[in-house]
Amino acid sequence: MAHSLIQRRREAERARVEAYELSLRHVSQRTRPPPDFETAIYEAKRGFEADIVRDAEAWKPRMKTRDAARLRLAAARYLFARYPVAEHLEQIWIDGAGLGAGEIHLRKRWYIAVAGGGSLYTAGAAEWLSRKEVHAFLNPLGSVGFEAAIWQAIARSYANDPAIAMRIARTRITQTPRAQHRFWREVVRFFCAHPTTVEDMDDFHDYLADCHRRDPEYTLKGRH
Repeated sequence: MAHSLIQRRREAERARVEAYELSLRHVSQRTRPPPDFETAIYEAKRGFEADIVRDAEAWKPRMKTRDAARLRLAAARYLFARYPVAEHLEQIWIDGAGLGAGEIHLRKRWYIAVAGGGSLYTAGAAEWLSRKEVHAFLNPLGSVGFEAAIWQAIARSYANDPAIAMRIARTRITQTPRAQHRFWREVVRFFCAHPTTVEDMDDFHDYLADCHRRDPEYTLKGRH
């Protein structure tokens, strides 16, 4: 008798727990917001409305993610992309932390030019890269970020050994201000002619950065 009573109590308690968990699932399903496609489209097209190649209102993605960054990238692909592009060009739609408004605009502009089938060289890259280097930038070796892809491309134009270019792309040169591009291009050329380790290049980078800070006219020309 006692055993039967205990058993009934256990079953009743289990039923209450199951009912409670079921109610929680129903509440969660009712309150969980759907993916915010409207915000994703708005954020992606803002400032680049003239470059859109598809009707924004016709975007009906079959996506379950609620991650705003991934939705924004998907929206950018829909709005601007006729062709797939490398990951380092897409990254700006996912994360622009630490970048100024001008840099964010530049990276989005480069993405739109390439994804739309245009010439990145004429879209602004010519200020920093040769045509050969633009091609290398668009087809980097390995997985690299935006700045690393730029410096890897420059190094590939000077070095026959891809390993040298890949090492340079891992140095602190990739963190240098773009306003100092000409000086650090000289440094990359020097490292391609005198290859060494990433650690040695970083040490030399710190020394050269100090030299350039004290004397903006400092150059490596004639020191090769």
